Amino acid sequence: MNRWKEHFQSVLNCPEPTITFVADDTDANTQLPINVDPFSENEVRLAIKQLKNGKAAGVDNIQSELMKYADSAVPHLTNVCNMVWQEEHVPADWRNGIIIPLPKKGDLTECSNWQGNTTLGAMQGVYQSTVEPHARCHGPAAPTTTSRVQAWKIVHRPNLHPEADN
Repeated sequence: MNRWKEHFQSVLNCPEPTITFVADDTDANTQLPINVDPFSENEVRLAIKQLKNGKAAGVDNIQSELMKYADSAVPHLTNVCNMVWQEEHVPADWRNGIIIPLPKKGDLTECSNWQGNTTLGAMQGVYQSTVEPHARCHGPAAPTTTSRVQAWKIVHRPNLHPEADN
């Protein structure tokens, strides 16, 4: 079991790439055409409808079907999405996932012949499905747009070390 843990930690918890980018002053003043307005309940409702049925529950143990039939929860889910969006901080729980090893070709006793599929929580899926089309809209741009997009990217980077977030 330790061998698998070490394998997936080395594969999934690699350091951030170091990219050198030289920007001139005009780039610093350019505002991206990304909608930074709060999410509407309709956007969240549409994101919930796009969740796939019959999938295993993620780390939050919430089945997507439950969210689809809990229409009274939409205002609360919208508030959560807007809180994350406005505060530019993704909850630590959203950075955790369940890794399901899937075999590749070759000797299956070798860890390198397996790939990890990470199952995230339903709320992470709702947020991701809400942010993508919302951010693509060409609404009013704000200086915080870049960090909001970075926050969205964090949702997609599960962490195998939840104790590091405390």
